[in-house]
Amino acid sequence: MRRVAIFTCAIAIDLFLPCVPLGAVAKVSDAYLKPSSRKASTVLAPRVLAEFLRLRSIDDRHAARGYFEEHQELQKSPRALSEAALNYASLRWFSDALELSTRAVSLAPNDDSVLASRALVMCMCKQVASAVEPITKALRLKPSARNYAVQAEVYEAIGNPTAADVALQKALHANSSDFDVARAQVRISKARMKSDDTVKFISDYLKKHPKDLRALVLRSEIWEILGQRKEVIADLTVVVKLAPNHTFALQKLAEAYQKEGDYKSAVKTLHTLLALELNPSSEVIASNSLAKCLESMGDMQAALKAREHIVDVEQKINNYDLSRGDVKNLGSGFAKDAVEMCRLEIALKKYESAAQKLTSILTVIPENTNARELRARAYEGAGRWNDALTDWDRLVNKQSSFPKWYECRAKVYEKLGKREDARRDLATAKKLSVDP
Repeated sequence: MRRVAIFTCAIAIDLFLPCVPLGAVAKVSDAYLKPSSRKASTVLAPRVLAEFLRLRSIDDRHAARGYFEEHQELQKSPRALSEAALNYASLRWFSDALELSTRAVSLAPNDDSVLASRALVMCMCKQVASAVEPITKALRLKPSARNYAVQAEVYEAIGNPTAADVALQKALHANSSDFDVARAQVRISKARMKSDDTVKFISDYLKKHPKDLRALVLRSEIWEILGQRKEVIADLTVVVKLAPNHTFALQKLAEAYQKEGDYKSAVKTLHTLLALELNPSSEVIASNSLAKCLESMGDMQAALKAREHIVDVEQKINNYDLSRGDVKNLGSGFAKDAVEMCRLEIALKKYESAAQKLTSILTVIPENTNARELRARAYEGAGRWNDALTDWDRLVNKQSSFPKWYECRAKVYEKLGKREDARRDLATAKKLSVDP
C-alpha cells in the first residue's frame, strides 16, 4: 500500500524524464558549452560516433552531452543528432532537443530509427500530438520492436490506452527481450500509476540482463520516485562498479547518499566524480553538491573551497572577475553561486572579502536582495555600521512588510546610538509579525 500511495503522489513527475538532481537543475547555464560554440571538424571519424553511441548505450547522460558538445562533427550524423536529442530531452533541455531532432529528420527523412526518436522526443517535450506522424511513418518503413514500443508510448501520451496496449503487444511479439520494449512497459505503467508493475517489468528485464546499465539507471529512478532510497543506492552502486567512470550514476549516487544523510559517503563519491574529466556544467553540479554536504558536516572551510571552485569555473566560462570588480558579464545564474560563496565567507568571518565581492555583484544586479542582505551582515561583522544601515534602509524601503529586516535595522540603530529609531523598528516588526 505504501508504494501505491507514494507512486500516486509522484504523478507530477514526468512520464519520460529522470528525477531532477538535488539542489540543482540539469542545465546550469546557457553560457556553458553548447553545440554552436565550437568549431566543427570536417570529417566524422567512425571512432567518434562509436564512442558517443557507447556513452548513450550506458545512459551516461552527462558524459554523452559533454562528448557531443566537444565533437561538432557529430552533427553531421542523423543517428548522433537523434541520440543527442533524446539525451538533451532527458536532461530537460527541451528546445535544444527539438532543434537537434528536427535537424536529424531533415538529414534522414526516411530513417525509421531517426523518425522513432523524433516521436519520442516530441512526447518528452510535451508535444504529443506531433509525435503520431513520425512514428506512423517509422512503422511503415520498419515494423520493429522498438518502433512499436515508441508507438505504444505515443498512444499512451495522447490518451489512447487501448491502442497503446495493442502496440505494446506487437512490440513484445517482435522482441520481448528488447530494452526499448521493457522501458515502454515501465513508462506506461508509471503513467497508469501501477507501481508494482513498473518495478516488476524492469526487474524481470534485469534478471535476464543483469549488467544492462540503462536498466539499472532506470530502476534506480523508479526506486527514487517510490522513496526507496536504499534500493537507489544499491542499483547505482552496481552501475559504478561495472562502469567506474559513469558520471551520471556517480552524481545520482552522491545525491542519494546526501538525501539519506550519509554525507561522508556522498563526499567520497563526489571526490571520485570530480577526479574525472568533466564538462563545466557537470563540474559545477558536482561541486555544488559537495559544498552542501561539507556544510552539513560542519566543515565550513572545505565547503567554502568547493564554492570558490564553482565561481572559478564560472568566471573562466563567462569572462568575469569578482575580485577585480570586472563583472559586466556576470549573469543572475552565476551571481547566485557567487552569493553562496560570500555567505560562507561571512560564516567564516571573512567580512571585508565578502563585502567586496557582494558590492561587485550589486553593481550589475542591484535588485539582488540576497546579495544586499548579506552585504549588510558583512558590514556589521566588519563594524561598518553606517554602511550596514544604508543597505537595511534600501531593503526595508523595497519590502516594507518584512519584519525581519526591521529587526536587523533596529540592531544597527542600537549600535549607532539611535535608540528611538531602534524602538520604532522593533515595534513595527512586532506589529507585522502578529498582523494577518
